[in-house]
Amino acid sequence: MDLAWKTAAWDRTGKQTKPPVFYYHGRPASVVQIRQMRRQPPAQFDRALHYTRLTAEKEWDDWLGGVPDPDAADVEASLNLIICPRQPDSIIHGGKTLRNPSNLKHLPFPSEAIFRRVVDKLHTHQAIQVIINRGWPAIFKTEDLSGPHRRTFYSLRTTNSLDGDMALSLTVIPSPTSPSSNPSVYAIFFGCTPQQTHTVLERLAYAEHGACQPFTLINAFLQMEKVARFEQVERQADAVAALVKNFQLGVVAPTTGAHDDDPRDLVGMGADVALLRNSLISWAGEMDRLQQLVAYPSASATSSGGGGGGGGGGGGGALTLFPAMVNNDPRLPLLDAGEYLVRMVDEYGAAVRKCDGLVQLVTMTFQMETSSIARRENNKMKALAFLTMIFLPATFVATFMSTGLFNWNPQDGEAVFSPLWYAYFAAAVPLTGLVFGLYFWWTPIANVLFRRAPKLSPHVVV
Repeated sequence: MDLAWKTAAWDRTGKQTKPPVFYYHGRPASVVQIRQMRRQPPAQFDRALHYTRLTAEKEWDDWLGGVPDPDAADVEASLNLIICPRQPDSIIHGGKTLRNPSNLKHLPFPSEAIFRRVVDKLHTHQAIQVIINRGWPAIFKTEDLSGPHRRTFYSLRTTNSLDGDMALSLTVIPSPTSPSSNPSVYAIFFGCTPQQTHTVLERLAYAEHGACQPFTLINAFLQMEKVARFEQVERQADAVAALVKNFQLGVVAPTTGAHDDDPRDLVGMGADVALLRNSLISWAGEMDRLQQLVAYPSASATSSGGGGGGGGGGGGGALTLFPAMVNNDPRLPLLDAGEYLVRMVDEYGAAVRKCDGLVQLVTMTFQMETSSIARRENNKMKALAFLTMIFLPATFVATFMSTGLFNWNPQDGEAVFSPLWYAYFAAAVPLTGLVFGLYFWWTPIANVLFRRAPKLSPHVVV
């Protein structure tokens, strides 16, 4: 298949006129290989995971040379997995620490030749390049019937708007001689931390005979994403609970990076919870779409003891059962992938409802804070009004008596009160009326101008 990302720009330094799609970061990658050989008893896998870390180009050449083809004469099924390490989630730009939204574009392949061989040997589909570049949460499935083998592709990607985004490219090719047996699986994990790499290896070791089933890796991906996001929900819940518990009106401890008008950073906390909530909803929708792609086992698949249902001989059956239980090994229970995904979507629904409650708590706390600020400002205005009531009458009397209307040292026959006393009121009263008239004339005009002023778009996405 002519893959779009085979022709993507590639540069070890990333300094090109046209920005490359992927970059080389020089960190060692983890690779895993499991094989089931022909002419062995059914499901006799090489129990030890062939796990190593690759850095140099020679190491990559040797490992890729050992990746079996789907029609290899001596290999019944295999798992071939590359785990790309994660770059730091923060970058320094312009003297500021910013979140790195392009983490998954940094790959461990030391040259374009190795990059092309990985794409070719692991039958990587171009969809993974598209969803990595977009950064949106996506679960994509397609099939290719044009070649000698029927290939089913799965591409998964979590949102890059949150820390810890990941992606998975997985290709399933059923055995050409025995469609009911385990398939050959070729996969690449993008953006794994050391802890996540350990989790993937643990799951593969635990799955034993189900390690070559595609849903084993997809399940690991979904579980790691769920753990990361649910932990994030709990951290947000703890932060909101601590804020509400220790909330004292009028006592504000400025938060680092908070605005002067929002010292507790309530707006930032609400925005973080809303962003997390929207991300959970988007990912739950993608899992629901994946659940609709999963076919329930047919009668023939069920009668084959589960291996056929999980083997992925055709269509969505590749994800029907996990871990795949072979005929002679009843130790591992069968789980239906469709039911499993339904339960996981329900768990995400509960997390979304929890985020809704957190948003409401932050909103109520913000309202309490604004009410407290309004009361403090009101108290200041009351104090100012009280001082005005004390000094304004005396000030008026002093000002009035200091005018030339009064003659405090009259001579014989001179009046104390000036006969032109009305001049003061003749000037003051019309001037006061003019000020009030200008106010009532300008107020409706100002309201019209305010309504016509450009506003922020109501379609801004938080």
